[in-house]
Amino acid sequence: MCLVAHVSSEVCYESSYFSDENSSIDDIALDNEYDKLCKMSLKIITKNKKLKATRNSLENELRELKDKLSTLEKNKGVDLDCAKCHVLKIENEKLKDESTRLNKFEKSTHCLNEMISNQKPSGDKLGLGFNSFEASSSGTKEIKFVKAQKKAYSDGGPINMGGPLND
Repeated sequence: MCLVAHVSSEVCYESSYFSDENSSIDDIALDNEYDKLCKMSLKIITKNKKLKATRNSLENELRELKDKLSTLEKNKGVDLDCAKCHVLKIENEKLKDESTRLNKFEKSTHCLNEMISNQKPSGDKLGLGFNSFEASSSGTKEIKFVKAQKKAYSDGGPINMGGPLND
């Protein structure tokens, strides 16, 4: 079937099947078929619009889900970083405690070294009544003892300085 429009807006049928002499379908049937096709076309257009709207909605949802996914992946990295940070903070606290103990140890070592340096050498007998000039390596000398002296307290009582009490 071929429909041709002339300048006068008339539609001519250029088919022998639809010619006026042999026409088995009259104009009313053709109009009915045309109306049916128009209604089907409108339904298809409406369905097409709905499908486009659904497609757009799904594309937007897909875009939002992709954004959420990328955000979650970033947060996953942050969570892993946070876990690493937590482990590093714990390790840092342990190192601070160890540093404090080492500082105390260093201070104790310094104090001990100072005490040792302030002591008399082990062979030094000065202050004990020993005179190295009078000592000789050849023989023994007479040992001299000093008698104890009595002193008085500030309240007047006697103090024994190494001897028996003679009252």
